[in-house]
Amino acid sequence: MRIGALVPLTPPGWVEAGRHLLAGLETAAHDVNDAGGIAGRPLELMVRDTAADPRKAVAAVDELARLGVAAVAGEYHSVVARAAAARAGRPRPAFPLLFSGHRRAHRTADALIGIRRNPVASGSFTPPAERASMPERSAT
Repeated sequence: MRIGALVPLTPPGWVEAGRHLLAGLETAAHDVNDAGGIAGRPLELMVRDTAADPRKAVAAVDELARLGVAAVAGEYHSVVARAAAARAGRPRPAFPLLFSGHRRAHRTADALIGIRRNPVASGSFTPPAERASMPERSAT
């Protein structure tokens, strides 16, 4: 099963954030594949570099749709996530959108594709070395 991954891997995008995002996506795909995949089918990440450019993200969404991906995940920059969501959501969502980044991008993506409940799953990956130095958060 192919999953598109939109990631800023070259400048002017935040390359370090893109690398962390990609590491999280690769770890998730590896874990799913180690557990037998989805319905016995392995996940294959199809990574596309956005360089934090909304036009590159839109072109990547078009390409990934032609390639028949089951979903698109990633992107760190909210402006790029909004452009990708707008493209994937017109005239109707071609596939689920799974974006990282800021909550504002998720709300904007929801509005762009005209739904009330968020189909955009939010998450982030923090490398273990950074996690160890982070203060604990309360669950409130």
